[in-house]
Amino acid sequence: MSLQRRFLLLGLVAAIALSTLAVPAVAQPAPVPTWTVGKAVGYGTNLDLTALAAPFLQALQADYASYNITSIQELNFTGSLDAWVHQTVQSKTDTYYVLATETADGLRVHFVLKATFDNLPLPGTYTGDCSSGFFEGDVPETTRTVEATLDLTSLVSTSGTSRWSISDLALIQSTDDVTAQISAHAALKGLPMADLNLTACQETITYEDRDLSITVNTHDVVRELFSPALDVFEFPINPGEDWWANASATVGANVSGTINVVGLSAADEQAFFENLTAAFQSVPGLAVTGLDHFPIDLARITVTVGGVNYLQGGIVHDTTYPVEEHLQAREWNMTLADGNIHEVFLISTYQEPGFCLPTLYAVYSVDDGMIVGYQMYAGCSMSLPPVFELKPVSPAAAQDHLQQTETNYNPFPPAPGNAIVDFFVAAPYWGILLLVIAAVAVAAFVLVRRRGRRTAPPMPPQVPPPPAP
Repeated sequence: MSLQRRFLLLGLVAAIALSTLAVPAVAQPAPVPTWTVGKAVGYGTNLDLTALAAPFLQALQADYASYNITSIQELNFTGSLDAWVHQTVQSKTDTYYVLATETADGLRVHFVLKATFDNLPLPGTYTGDCSSGFFEGDVPETTRTVEATLDLTSLVSTSGTSRWSISDLALIQSTDDVTAQISAHAALKGLPMADLNLTACQETITYEDRDLSITVNTHDVVRELFSPALDVFEFPINPGEDWWANASATVGANVSGTINVVGLSAADEQAFFENLTAAFQSVPGLAVTGLDHFPIDLARITVTVGGVNYLQGGIVHDTTYPVEEHLQAREWNMTLADGNIHEVFLISTYQEPGFCLPTLYAVYSVDDGMIVGYQMYAGCSMSLPPVFELKPVSPAAAQDHLQQTETNYNPFPPAPGNAIVDFFVAAPYWGILLLVIAAVAVAAFVLVRRRGRRTAPPMPPQVPPPPAP
Protein backbone atom coordinates (compact mmCIF):
# COMPACT_ATOMS: atom_id res chain seq x y z
CA MET A 1 0.00 0.00 0.00
CA SER A 2 1.48 3.38 -1.02
CA LEU A 3 2.74 5.32 1.99
CA GLN A 4 1.85 8.54 0.22
CA ARG A 5 -1.79 7.45 0.00
CA ARG A 6 -1.68 6.18 3.59
CA PHE A 7 -0.64 9.49 5.08
CA LEU A 8 -2.87 11.73 2.98
CA LEU A 9 -5.83 11.41 5.39
CA LEU A 10 -3.56 11.74 8.40
CA GLY A 11 -2.10 14.94 6.97
CA LEU A 12 -5.55 16.45 6.40
CA VAL A 13 -6.69 15.60 9.93
CA ALA A 14 -3.56 17.14 11.51
CA ALA A 15 -3.23 20.17 9.25
CA ILE A 16 -3.06 22.60 12.18
CA ALA A 17 0.43 21.55 13.34
CA LEU A 18 3.53 23.74 12.89
CA SER A 19 7.09 22.74 12.09
CA THR A 20 10.45 24.25 11.19
CA LEU A 21 11.12 26.17 7.99
CA ALA A 22 13.20 24.50 5.25
CA VAL A 23 15.36 26.41 2.78
CA PRO A 24 15.54 26.07 -1.00
CA ALA A 25 18.26 23.98 -2.58
CA VAL A 26 20.34 23.93 -5.72
CA ALA A 27 19.79 20.25 -6.49
CA GLN A 28 21.47 17.92 -8.96
CA PRO A 29 19.63 15.01 -10.61
CA ALA A 30 19.18 12.11 -8.18
CA PRO A 31 20.36 8.75 -9.60
CA VAL A 32 18.93 5.31 -8.81
CA PRO A 33 20.09 4.55 -5.25
CA THR A 34 21.75 1.36 -4.07
CA TRP A 35 20.22 -0.09 -0.92
CA THR A 36 22.21 -2.26 1.47
CA VAL A 37 20.61 -4.88 3.69
CA GLY A 38 20.06 -3.39 7.12
CA LYS A 39 19.71 0.17 5.86
CA ALA A 40 16.94 1.81 7.93
CA VAL A 41 15.11 5.12 8.31
CA GLY A 42 12.50 6.44 10.72
CA TYR A 43 10.12 9.36 10.82
CA GLY A 44 7.02 10.51 12.64
CA THR A 45 5.50 13.09 14.92
CA ASN A 46 3.91 13.68 18.30
CA LEU A 47 1.29 16.43 18.41
CA ASP A 48 -0.10 18.03 21.55
CA LEU A 49 -3.64 18.59 20.33
CA THR A 50 -4.53 20.29 23.62
CA ALA A 51 -2.16 23.17 22.91
CA LEU A 52 -3.12 23.33 19.24
CA ALA A 53 -6.83 23.56 20.04
CA ALA A 54 -6.44 26.16 22.80
CA PRO A 55 -6.55 29.26 20.49
CA PHE A 56 -9.76 28.01 18.85
CA LEU A 57 -11.43 27.42 22.23
CA GLN A 58 -10.36 30.85 23.41
CA ALA A 59 -11.75 32.43 20.25
CA LEU A 60 -15.06 30.61 20.74
CA GLN A 61 -15.32 31.73 24.35
CA ALA A 62 -14.51 35.32 23.38
CA ASP A 63 -17.13 35.47 20.60
CA TYR A 64 -19.71 32.79 21.42
CA ALA A 65 -22.62 35.07 20.49
CA SER A 66 -21.65 34.74 16.82
CA TYR A 67 -22.65 31.07 17.07
CA ASN A 68 -26.08 31.83 18.61
CA ILE A 69 -24.78 30.79 22.01
CA THR A 70 -26.10 32.72 24.99
CA SER A 71 -23.70 31.21 27.50
CA ILE A 72 -21.04 28.51 27.83
CA GLN A 73 -21.10 26.66 31.12
CA GLU A 74 -18.27 24.24 30.28
CA LEU A 75 -15.82 23.88 27.39
CA ASN A 76 -12.81 21.61 27.49
CA PHE A 77 -10.66 19.76 24.97
CA THR A 78 -7.56 17.64 25.46
CA GLY A 79 -5.87 15.32 23.01
CA SER A 80 -2.72 13.92 21.50
CA LEU A 81 -1.64 12.34 18.23
CA ASP A 82 1.31 10.05 17.51
CA ALA A 83 2.28 8.73 14.08
CA TRP A 84 5.53 6.84 13.58
CA VAL A 85 7.18 4.83 10.79
CA HIS A 86 10.22 2.56 10.77
CA GLN A 87 11.54 1.06 7.53
CA THR A 88 14.48 -1.24 6.95
CA VAL A 89 15.91 -3.07 3.96
CA GLN A 90 15.22 -6.63 5.05
CA SER A 91 16.81 -8.59 2.22
CA LYS A 92 17.99 -8.44 -1.37
CA THR A 93 17.91 -10.74 -4.38
CA ASP A 94 19.42 -10.37 -7.83
CA THR A 95 16.40 -8.37 -9.03
CA TYR A 96 14.64 -6.75 -6.08
CA TYR A 97 14.91 -5.43 -2.52
CA VAL A 98 12.53 -6.35 0.29
CA LEU A 99 11.61 -3.35 2.41
CA ALA A 100 10.00 -4.01 5.81
CA THR A 101 7.72 -1.31 7.19
CA GLU A 102 6.22 -0.84 10.65
CA THR A 103 3.81 1.95 11.55
CA ALA A 104 1.75 2.99 14.56
CA ASP A 105 -0.83 5.79 14.61
CA GLY A 106 -2.43 6.74 17.92
CA LEU A 107 -5.14 9.30 18.65
CA ARG A 108 -6.69 10.30 21.99
CA VAL A 109 -9.38 12.96 22.41
CA HIS A 110 -11.48 14.20 25.33
CA PHE A 111 -14.11 16.88 24.64
CA VAL A 112 -16.75 18.44 26.89
CA LEU A 113 -19.29 21.13 25.96
CA LYS A 114 -22.21 22.50 27.92
CA ALA A 115 -23.77 25.54 26.28
CA THR A 116 -27.09 27.30 25.90
CA PHE A 117 -28.24 28.06 22.34
CA ASP A 118 -30.97 30.52 21.37
CA ASN A 119 -31.77 29.19 17.89
CA LEU A 120 -32.76 25.57 18.50
CA PRO A 121 -36.08 24.28 17.10
CA LEU A 122 -39.08 24.27 19.39
CA PRO A 123 -40.41 20.76 20.18
CA GLY A 124 -43.58 19.88 18.31
CA THR A 125 -44.99 18.70 14.98
CA TYR A 126 -45.03 21.10 12.06
CA THR A 127 -46.65 20.91 8.61
CA GLY A 128 -45.01 22.41 5.56
CA ASP A 129 -44.55 22.08 1.79
CA CYS A 130 -42.87 18.92 0.42
CA SER A 131 -43.52 19.42 -3.30
CA SER A 132 -39.78 19.81 -3.92
CA GLY A 133 -39.00 16.54 -2.14
CA PHE A 134 -37.80 18.39 0.96
CA PHE A 135 -39.62 19.80 3.95
CA GLU A 136 -40.15 23.54 3.66
CA GLY A 137 -41.92 25.19 6.55
CA ASP A 138 -41.56 27.45 9.53
CA VAL A 139 -40.25 25.85 12.70
CA PRO A 140 -40.23 28.17 15.73
CA GLU A 141 -36.97 28.59 17.63
CA THR A 142 -36.30 28.32 21.33
CA THR A 143 -33.47 28.56 23.85
CA ARG A 144 -32.16 25.30 25.27
CA THR A 145 -29.02 23.85 26.83
CA VAL A 146 -27.08 21.09 25.13
CA GLU A 147 -24.41 18.93 26.76
CA ALA A 148 -21.91 16.75 24.94
CA THR A 149 -19.02 14.60 26.16
CA LEU A 150 -16.76 12.61 23.85
CA ASP A 151 -13.88 10.29 24.72
CA LEU A 152 -12.01 8.54 21.92
CA THR A 153 -8.92 6.38 21.82
CA SER A 154 -7.63 4.92 18.56
CA LEU A 155 -4.65 2.79 17.57
CA VAL A 156 -3.84 1.61 14.05
CA SER A 157 -0.75 -0.56 13.67
CA THR A 158 0.72 -1.86 10.44
CA SER A 159 3.50 -4.26 9.59
CA GLY A 160 4.31 -5.17 6.03
CA THR A 161 6.83 -5.79 3.30
CA SER A 162 7.21 -4.47 -0.20
CA ARG A 163 9.40 -5.42 -3.15
CA TRP A 164 11.28 -2.77 -5.12
CA SER A 165 13.16 -3.51 -8.33
CA ILE A 166 16.91 -2.96 -8.12
CA SER A 167 17.21 -1.54 -11.64
CA ASP A 168 14.86 1.46 -11.21
CA LEU A 169 13.43 1.20 -7.65
CA ALA A 170 9.89 0.64 -8.94
CA LEU A 171 7.26 -0.89 -6.67
CA ILE A 172 6.54 -4.52 -7.60
CA GLN A 173 4.23 -5.64 -4.83
CA SER A 174 3.32 -5.02 -1.19
CA THR A 175 1.59 -6.77 1.70
CA ASP A 176 0.27 -4.89 4.73
CA ASP A 177 -1.00 -6.43 7.95
CA VAL A 178 -3.24 -3.81 9.56
CA THR A 179 -4.85 -3.87 13.00
CA ALA A 180 -7.33 -1.13 13.91
CA GLN A 181 -8.62 -0.68 17.46
CA ILE A 182 -10.98 2.15 18.38
CA SER A 183 -12.96 2.84 21.52
CA ALA A 184 -15.28 5.85 21.71
CA HIS A 185 -17.96 6.98 24.14
CA ALA A 186 -20.35 9.86 23.52
CA ALA A 187 -22.84 11.18 26.07
CA LEU A 188 -25.33 13.70 24.70
CA LYS A 189 -28.03 15.54 26.65
CA GLY A 190 -30.72 17.72 25.15
CA LEU A 191 -29.94 16.66 21.60
CA PRO A 192 -32.47 17.97 19.03
CA MET A 193 -33.91 15.24 16.80
CA ALA A 194 -36.02 15.73 13.65
CA ASP A 195 -38.39 13.04 12.32
CA LEU A 196 -39.63 13.84 8.80
CA ASN A 197 -42.74 12.29 7.28
CA LEU A 198 -42.76 13.25 3.61
CA THR A 199 -46.11 11.57 2.99
CA ALA A 200 -47.87 13.77 5.52
CA CYS A 201 -45.29 16.52 4.98
CA GLN A 202 -44.76 16.85 8.70
CA GLU A 203 -41.61 17.34 10.73
CA THR A 204 -41.59 16.36 14.39
CA ILE A 205 -38.99 17.90 16.70
CA THR A 206 -38.05 16.14 19.94
CA TYR A 207 -35.14 16.32 22.37
CA GLU A 208 -33.37 13.21 23.53
CA ASP A 209 -30.45 12.04 25.63
CA ARG A 210 -28.01 9.54 24.12
CA ASP A 211 -25.26 7.47 25.66
CA LEU A 212 -23.38 5.61 22.94
CA SER A 213 -20.27 3.43 22.97
CA ILE A 214 -18.48 2.46 19.80
CA THR A 215 -15.80 -0.20 19.50
CA VAL A 216 -13.82 -1.23 16.45
CA ASN A 217 -11.45 -4.19 16.51
CA THR A 218 -10.44 -5.29 13.01
CA HIS A 219 -7.56 -7.08 11.35
CA ASP A 220 -6.89 -6.81 7.62
CA VAL A 221 -4.20 -8.21 5.34
CA VAL A 222 -4.02 -6.24 2.10
CA ARG A 223 -2.02 -7.36 -0.95
CA GLU A 224 -1.14 -5.27 -4.01
CA LEU A 225 0.64 -6.45 -7.16
CA PHE A 226 1.67 -3.98 -9.87
CA SER A 227 2.17 -4.85 -13.53
CA PRO A 228 4.42 -3.40 -14.74
CA ALA A 229 6.16 -2.29 -11.55
CA LEU A 230 4.92 1.15 -10.48
CA ASP A 231 7.76 3.58 -11.23
CA VAL A 232 6.94 6.21 -8.63
CA PHE A 233 10.41 7.82 -8.78
CA GLU A 234 11.36 7.54 -12.47
CA PHE A 235 15.07 8.05 -11.84
CA PRO A 236 16.99 10.14 -12.34
CA ILE A 237 14.89 12.72 -10.50
CA ASN A 238 15.47 16.17 -11.96
CA PRO A 239 14.63 19.44 -10.19
CA GLY A 240 11.19 20.71 -11.16
CA GLU A 241 10.24 17.78 -13.40
CA ASP A 242 6.92 15.94 -13.52
CA TRP A 243 6.17 12.42 -14.75
CA TRP A 244 3.49 9.72 -14.94
CA ALA A 245 3.56 6.43 -13.02
CA ASN A 246 1.22 3.96 -14.75
CA ALA A 247 0.47 0.34 -13.93
CA SER A 248 -2.30 -2.17 -13.39
CA ALA A 249 -2.77 -2.94 -9.69
CA THR A 250 -4.31 -6.18 -8.51
CA VAL A 251 -5.63 -5.89 -4.97
CA GLY A 252 -6.83 -8.62 -2.65
CA ALA A 253 -7.37 -8.78 1.10
CA ASN A 254 -8.48 -10.81 4.09
CA VAL A 255 -10.64 -8.91 6.56
CA SER A 256 -11.87 -9.88 10.00
CA GLY A 257 -13.09 -8.33 13.21
CA THR A 258 -16.12 -6.48 14.50
CA ILE A 259 -17.62 -3.02 14.69
CA ASN A 260 -20.10 -2.51 17.51
CA VAL A 261 -22.36 0.27 18.76
CA VAL A 262 -24.01 0.03 22.18
CA GLY A 263 -26.70 2.44 23.34
CA LEU A 264 -29.00 2.60 20.35
CA SER A 265 -32.61 1.63 20.86
CA ALA A 266 -33.91 -1.33 18.86
CA ALA A 267 -35.90 1.05 16.65
CA ASP A 268 -32.89 3.30 16.02
CA GLU A 269 -30.65 0.34 15.19
CA GLN A 270 -33.24 -1.01 12.75
CA ALA A 271 -33.64 2.40 11.13
CA PHE A 272 -29.87 2.76 10.78
CA PHE A 273 -29.49 -0.49 8.85
CA GLU A 274 -32.61 0.14 6.78
CA ASN A 275 -31.17 3.48 5.65
CA LEU A 276 -27.82 1.82 4.98
CA THR A 277 -29.48 -0.88 2.87
CA ALA A 278 -31.47 1.73 0.95
CA ALA A 279 -28.25 3.60 0.17
CA PHE A 280 -26.66 0.42 -1.22
CA GLN A 281 -29.74 -0.41 -3.26
CA SER A 282 -29.56 2.99 -4.92
CA VAL A 283 -26.29 1.94 -6.60
CA PRO A 284 -27.07 -0.08 -9.77
CA GLY A 285 -25.70 -3.62 -9.66
CA LEU A 286 -24.53 -3.38 -6.04
CA ALA A 287 -25.76 -5.99 -3.55
CA VAL A 288 -24.65 -6.13 0.09
CA THR A 289 -25.69 -8.64 2.75
CA GLY A 290 -24.62 -9.18 6.35
CA LEU A 291 -25.24 -5.59 7.42
CA ASP A 292 -28.39 -5.84 9.49
CA HIS A 293 -27.43 -5.60 13.16
CA PHE A 294 -24.67 -4.72 15.63
CA PRO A 295 -22.07 -5.95 16.14
CA ILE A 296 -21.06 -5.98 12.49
CA ASP A 297 -18.94 -9.02 11.74
CA LEU A 298 -16.75 -8.31 8.71
CA ALA A 299 -16.49 -12.01 7.93
CA ARG A 300 -20.31 -12.15 7.42
CA ILE A 301 -20.49 -9.36 4.85
CA THR A 302 -21.01 -10.24 1.19
CA VAL A 303 -20.57 -7.68 -1.58
CA THR A 304 -21.35 -8.32 -5.24
CA VAL A 305 -21.23 -5.81 -8.08
CA GLY A 306 -22.87 -6.69 -11.38
CA GLY A 307 -23.09 -10.30 -10.30
CA VAL A 308 -19.35 -10.47 -9.52
CA ASN A 309 -18.48 -11.46 -5.96
CA TYR A 310 -15.96 -9.06 -4.41
CA LEU A 311 -16.21 -9.84 -0.71
CA GLN A 312 -17.38 -13.04 0.96
CA GLY A 313 -16.34 -14.86 4.11
CA GLY A 314 -13.77 -12.21 4.93
CA ILE A 315 -11.97 -12.58 1.58
CA VAL A 316 -11.74 -9.67 -0.82
CA HIS A 317 -11.24 -11.36 -4.15
CA ASP A 318 -8.48 -10.05 -6.38
CA THR A 319 -9.56 -7.01 -8.33
CA THR A 320 -7.49 -5.28 -11.00
CA TYR A 321 -7.71 -1.56 -11.65
CA PRO A 322 -5.54 0.99 -13.47
CA VAL A 323 -3.15 3.24 -11.55
CA GLU A 324 -2.31 6.56 -13.15
CA GLU A 325 -0.36 8.91 -10.91
CA HIS A 326 0.90 12.24 -12.21
CA LEU A 327 3.81 13.20 -9.95
CA GLN A 328 6.20 16.09 -9.60
CA ALA A 329 9.43 16.85 -7.73
CA ARG A 330 10.68 20.04 -6.10
CA GLU A 331 14.26 20.49 -4.99
CA TRP A 332 14.88 21.43 -1.37
CA ASN A 333 17.37 21.38 1.50
CA MET A 334 16.41 20.37 5.02
CA THR A 335 17.81 19.06 8.27
CA LEU A 336 17.48 15.28 8.58
CA ALA A 337 17.80 12.84 11.47
CA ASP A 338 21.57 13.25 11.82
CA GLY A 339 21.18 16.98 12.48
CA ASN A 340 22.81 17.98 9.20
CA ILE A 341 21.36 19.71 6.14
CA HIS A 342 20.87 17.39 3.17
CA GLU A 343 19.66 17.69 -0.39
CA VAL A 344 16.13 16.33 -0.76
CA PHE A 345 13.33 16.19 -3.31
CA LEU A 346 9.72 16.84 -2.28
CA ILE A 347 7.56 14.47 -4.35
CA SER A 348 3.80 14.97 -4.64
CA THR A 349 0.88 14.64 -6.99
CA TYR A 350 1.11 17.13 -9.82
CA GLN A 351 -0.37 20.55 -9.12
CA GLU A 352 -1.72 22.55 -12.03
CA PRO A 353 -0.26 26.07 -12.11
CA GLY A 354 -2.57 28.46 -10.32
CA PHE A 355 -4.35 25.77 -8.27
CA CYS A 356 -2.85 26.15 -4.82
CA LEU A 357 -4.44 23.35 -2.83
CA PRO A 358 -3.03 21.83 0.37
CA THR A 359 -0.39 19.39 -0.85
CA LEU A 360 1.29 16.46 0.88
CA TYR A 361 4.93 15.85 -0.11
CA ALA A 362 7.06 12.75 0.41
CA VAL A 363 10.58 13.78 1.41
CA TYR A 364 13.10 11.81 -0.66
CA SER A 365 16.64 12.03 0.72
CA VAL A 366 19.28 11.86 -2.01
CA ASP A 367 21.93 10.77 0.50
CA ASP A 368 19.76 8.05 2.07
CA GLY A 369 18.11 6.98 -1.18
CA MET A 370 14.81 6.55 0.70
CA ILE A 371 11.71 8.42 1.79
CA VAL A 372 12.57 9.95 5.17
CA GLY A 373 9.44 11.93 6.02
CA TYR A 374 6.35 13.79 4.87
CA GLN A 375 5.39 17.47 4.78
CA MET A 376 2.13 19.23 4.04
CA TYR A 377 1.98 22.83 2.84
CA ALA A 378 -1.19 24.92 2.77
CA GLY A 379 -0.66 26.15 -0.79
CA CYS A 380 1.80 26.76 -3.58
CA SER A 381 4.16 28.93 -1.53
CA MET A 382 6.70 27.16 0.62
CA SER A 383 7.95 30.33 2.28
CA LEU A 384 5.95 29.47 5.40
CA PRO A 385 6.55 26.38 7.57
CA PRO A 386 4.63 23.21 6.66
CA VAL A 387 1.30 22.92 8.44
CA PHE A 388 1.97 19.25 9.14
CA GLU A 389 5.13 17.15 9.15
CA LEU A 390 6.34 13.63 9.82
CA LYS A 391 9.88 14.50 10.79
CA PRO A 392 12.99 12.40 10.18
CA VAL A 393 14.31 10.67 13.32
CA SER A 394 16.88 7.95 13.89
CA PRO A 395 15.70 4.37 13.28
CA ALA A 396 16.20 3.56 16.97
CA ALA A 397 14.09 6.53 18.04
CA ALA A 398 11.36 5.52 15.59
CA GLN A 399 11.24 2.01 17.04
CA ASP A 400 11.01 3.42 20.58
CA HIS A 401 8.15 5.72 19.59
CA LEU A 402 6.38 2.83 17.84
CA GLN A 403 6.45 0.73 20.98
CA GLN A 404 5.35 3.62 23.18
CA THR A 405 2.47 4.46 20.83
CA GLU A 406 1.24 0.85 20.77
CA THR A 407 1.32 0.80 24.58
CA ASN A 408 -0.02 4.27 25.39
CA TYR A 409 -2.87 4.32 22.86
CA ASN A 410 -4.11 0.76 23.15
CA PRO A 411 -7.86 1.14 23.79
CA PHE A 412 -8.15 -2.49 24.88
CA PRO A 413 -5.12 -3.09 27.14
CA PRO A 414 -4.78 -6.62 28.53
CA ALA A 415 -6.33 -7.12 31.94
CA PRO A 416 -3.80 -6.97 34.79
CA GLY A 417 -2.81 -10.45 35.88
CA ASN A 418 -2.37 -11.91 39.34
CA ALA A 419 1.20 -11.12 40.37
CA ILE A 420 1.64 -14.37 42.27
CA VAL A 421 0.13 -16.55 39.53
CA ASP A 422 2.02 -14.71 36.75
CA PHE A 423 5.23 -15.26 38.69
CA PHE A 424 4.83 -18.97 38.07
CA VAL A 425 2.87 -19.27 34.79
CA ALA A 426 3.99 -16.27 32.71
CA ALA A 427 7.21 -16.05 30.73
CA PRO A 428 10.03 -16.11 31.69
CA TYR A 429 8.57 -18.36 34.42
CA TRP A 430 10.69 -17.03 37.27
CA GLY A 431 8.58 -18.85 39.87
CA ILE A 432 9.07 -22.26 38.29
CA LEU A 433 12.75 -21.55 37.79
CA LEU A 434 13.08 -20.55 41.44
CA LEU A 435 11.33 -23.76 42.54
CA VAL A 436 13.68 -25.83 40.38
CA ILE A 437 16.73 -24.05 41.80
CA ALA A 438 15.40 -24.50 45.33
CA ALA A 439 14.69 -28.18 44.72
CA VAL A 440 18.18 -28.72 43.33
CA ALA A 441 19.70 -26.87 46.28
CA VAL A 442 17.77 -28.95 48.82
CA ALA A 443 18.64 -32.19 47.04
CA ALA A 444 22.31 -31.22 46.96
CA PHE A 445 22.23 -30.28 50.63
CA VAL A 446 20.65 -33.61 51.61
CA LEU A 447 23.12 -35.52 49.42
CA VAL A 448 26.07 -33.75 51.01
CA ARG A 449 24.69 -34.43 54.47
CA ARG A 450 24.29 -38.12 53.65
CA ARG A 451 27.72 -38.34 52.10
CA GLY A 452 29.12 -36.60 55.14
CA ARG A 453 27.63 -39.18 57.46
CA ARG A 454 28.97 -42.06 55.36
CA THR A 455 32.52 -40.78 55.20
CA ALA A 456 32.91 -39.78 58.90
CA PRO A 457 35.15 -42.13 61.01
CA PRO A 458 33.18 -44.66 63.11
CA MET A 459 32.70 -43.92 66.80
CA PRO A 460 34.79 -46.17 69.11
CA PRO A 461 32.76 -48.86 70.91
CA GLN A 462 31.52 -47.84 74.33
CA VAL A 463 33.54 -49.47 77.16
CA PRO A 464 31.21 -51.45 79.45
CA PRO A 465 31.17 -50.31 83.10
CA PRO A 466 33.14 -52.44 85.61
CA PRO A 467 31.21 -55.14 87.55
CA ALA A 468 29.71 -54.12 90.86
CA PRO A 469 31.75 -55.20 93.90
